[in-house]
Amino acid sequence: MSIRATSGPETTYSKAEVIQNLSEFKEKSDAIVANRITEDIKDVLPKVYTRDLFSRD
Repeated sequence: MSIRATSGPETTYSKAEVIQNLSEFKEKSDAIVANRITEDIKDVLPKVYTRDLFSRD
């Protein structure tokens, strides 16, 4: 399991690898769980699982 960090120098979190680079994170990930669908992850939508059905709220 890997985690995408938006800030901080951590390299692990609860035994999971922390990846700072978004491109590397998207390439390595088989599935991405996200609170919201943003422009940053629209290119990997088949990998994204979210409850954000309407891209709002």
